Amino acid sequence: VLAAAYGRVGEELLTYLRGEFALLIWDGRTREGLLACDQLGAGSVFVHTGVAGLCFASELAYLLDALPRRPAPDNEALVRWLASGTVPPGRTLYEGVRRVAPASFLRLHAGRWQHCRYWSPRYVERPRLDRDEAACEVREAVIGAVGRRLRGRRAAGVLVSGGLDSGTVLAAAGHVAARSQTSLHTYSAVFPVHPSMDESELVAVQVAHHGLPHTQRTVTRGSPLAGALRYLDRWGVPLPVPGHFLWEPLLVAAARDGAECMLDGELGDEVFGA
Repeated sequence: VLAAAYGRVGEELLTYLRGEFALLIWDGRTREGLLACDQLGAGSVFVHTGVAGLCFASELAYLLDALPRRPAPDNEALVRWLASGTVPPGRTLYEGVRRVAPASFLRLHAGRWQHCRYWSPRYVERPRLDRDEAACEVREAVIGAVGRRLRGRRAAGVLVSGGLDSGTVLAAAGHVAARSQTSLHTYSAVFPVHPSMDESELVAVQVAHHGLPHTQRTVTRGSPLAGALRYLDRWGVPLPVPGHFLWEPLLVAAARDGAECMLDGELGDEVFGA
């Protein structure tokens, strides 16, 4: 479908796409194409230019594997990461390895490439809604987003804590799962020896309410460092969050259960905190 659309409208195809994507289209007849990522940069495209030409991949680890040797660290990006936990836009921790910017693409033509932008955000006048109308808008947006993730999935997992964020995602998933014919399974980590952070009771209430199969891991010990080293060895970059070692066994269990995607409430504060 995408190839046919590119043959008909060319680069304008990108303006019709929504959601997360990393896209390569190549026309072997004209020797032209494009390499693009979505408007918000949720999908990733990493590139490196050198004597071998343009190398690219949707994961940094795959690009590193494709290069004849691993690049040196990008010192400026490394200092920024140590100071703030972020790297400069478009950069990575590796010298010469760049990330295609959100809403951008590389135009591939005659052995050359050119960086272009296909979309920019624009201000839209705020709708005048009362409280109930605004709540309805948010509800429908969350259900719609979760529904798009579950569409076409035979099985999915939901990471559940006792918080509003994951609880909202779970409720939305339960609302649309029957319609999408997706079987749901919930997963949680609980901390009974740390009462100040344990949410076992709230997790139990949510799981019981939705009546879904549940896998729970009781955490009494563990090593953030060991988890970080495994992640670094696999993906070539440091962990984005230190709590990965808590969720890693649950992700493994979900994969073993046949889950094709995992939903969680991460970054929900940005939606609900306001």
